[in-house]
Amino acid sequence: MNAHNPLEVIATPDHGTDQSKDRRDDLDKVLIVEDSKFFRKLLQHAVEHRTGLAPVVASSLAEARQLLEGNEDKYLLSLLDLNLPDSSRCEIVDYVSAKNIPAIVFTGEFDEALREDVLAKNVIDYVVKANRSSLDQVVSQISRFRKNRDVTVLVVAGSQTENEYVTGLLTLHGFNVLSAHDGEDALDQVAANPGIALVITDYRLPKLDGLKLISRLRDTYSKNELAIIGLSGDGDSILSARFLKIGANDYLHKPFQPEEFYCRVNQNIEILETIRNLKHSATRDFLTGLYNRRLLMESGARMLAASKRQGEAICVALLDIDFFKSINDTYGHDAGDMMLKSVARTISKRFRSADIVARYGGEEFCVVMNVEKISVAQGIFNELRDEIREASVNFDGDTLSVTVSIGITIGLADNLEDLLSEADTNLYAAKESGRDRAVTTLFGS
Repeated sequence: MNAHNPLEVIATPDHGTDQSKDRRDDLDKVLIVEDSKFFRKLLQHAVEHRTGLAPVVASSLAEARQLLEGNEDKYLLSLLDLNLPDSSRCEIVDYVSAKNIPAIVFTGEFDEALREDVLAKNVIDYVVKANRSSLDQVVSQISRFRKNRDVTVLVVAGSQTENEYVTGLLTLHGFNVLSAHDGEDALDQVAANPGIALVITDYRLPKLDGLKLISRLRDTYSKNELAIIGLSGDGDSILSARFLKIGANDYLHKPFQPEEFYCRVNQNIEILETIRNLKHSATRDFLTGLYNRRLLMESGARMLAASKRQGEAICVALLDIDFFKSINDTYGHDAGDMMLKSVARTISKRFRSADIVARYGGEEFCVVMNVEKISVAQGIFNELRDEIREASVNFDGDTLSVTVSIGITIGLADNLEDLLSEADTNLYAAKESGRDRAVTTLFGS
């Protein structure tokens, strides 16, 4: 399985000094324009408590104008009722659209002609106030739109017109969109952009058709790593089955309804997110976010095997917080948890992504990495001890800090457990000799 995991990139993006990303992070407000006091309160509460965004409410077009004047760039999107006391049915939609603020219409009026007119104004969705599920749908749309800012989709279409159409649909819902006009270009773009989560590809493409493109992508990326939706306007009744059998996650026949398109796109992205979250839960410690002991043993064993093949030494270190029990006894377990998370952050910042940093159990942590020399390992972990000692947490007005003792071993062994056992012996020696120190040995010496 390839390491391509776009949604992990989404979860912890590294955008450096990307000013456009910084600006997008400022979009923390949702404009609610609703003349009913009951629905204003309902929507305000739902947005605030279920999305974490800041609701800003208006009861009329005039109030909306006052709120937006000079502040358009602070709104992620808007939630609009069509029936306002001081405007015609679509005037609020036209006004907000002119301010380049994406909109969801949430109205009590269902009229098919009106709905078509509203959706033609590039509104994200038209939701009728029917029951509790309608409110859930709106909140889900807001949350999805917010997440979409960090989801990248590649559109592959031989026709410029079609490429622009699909790209426009995705952009309206807040996705980051890349384009390719033939299959080979698509392969290059996926390889060059590990953040791509979804590929939407037409069947008829120059150089490499959609089926061959999918086959090539599946040689490298599984369905759980990269979602693919196939498109075709051909009348071949078995083409959908061919797409799915060759490795597509989904298929749409052209022409399609935009709402069905969005449902398929969102469903596939959400499946990837669910798989990512399940993997995260299975491999991460709930409290600290570090790898858990299970992942440590599995990945550590693989690192050891690779090191043995290459004839390179491996370093295993166990770190234990000194006098941790006294923190729990004196300040309570909430303070202890804060300290565990603080130490975990300090440790994780110190090491490379190729290193394994895990919570071993209780107040113990483990690091597995490739280091050849005792002097190098001692330097790394002594600097880490200093960083942990200098860090602190504030709890109920008290400033708390801790030290750690570290046991380290370097070398090769038949299995990871032997290295852990020697590191544990060295950790005990560090504790016995005064704590806040590191003891290092070559394995088996």
